[in-house]
Amino acid sequence: MLRFVAICSLMVGSVYMSEDMMACMEGTQLGSKIMGAWEACEGDMATGRRMKSLLRNADDCPSMDDLLTQLEEQYAVDVCYLDNMGWVNLGEEVFNKDVIAEDLASLPAEVITDVSEDSVAQCAEEAMAEYTNHPCANNFSEDEIAILTKYLTMVEQYECLRSQVESGCEAYLSG
Repeated sequence: MLRFVAICSLMVGSVYMSEDMMACMEGTQLGSKIMGAWEACEGDMATGRRMKSLLRNADDCPSMDDLLTQLEEQYAVDVCYLDNMGWVNLGEEVFNKDVIAEDLASLPAEVITDVSEDSVAQCAEEAMAEYTNHPCANNFSEDEIAILTKYLTMVEQYECLRSQVESGCEAYLSG
């Protein structure tokens, strides 16, 4: 569970929202949930870090334990948001897709017009290609690579979803 908590925390980094995102979410179920999470997490802001920043220097590759420790320390607030929003089931290490879909459906339809499971999956697949030949990959065992692949895929799916929603918000507000 520790690994899942650390990795999931990456996903909520976008809770630090642009003005466009805040405007799109005002008066929606998702906006209310984010505000509730902000209050439950004692007003701390999620930080929005990405795994790539931890693996940026190929000469200084972290061990799996070091990587997980860094993630846990850096993303505790983010995990608080995800958990309070109901977007993850920490015990089962899965997204609560129905909750996410319901929250997204509370946004104006124009915001989520171009958001689909297929578009998110394609975006995540393209992002994952960047990790394929990363020099640090040689420092992990096959089992560790499987764990990282699982969680990085989740991270990239979330980042793609966030990006697509943000783009939809920008288009909605400018249109």
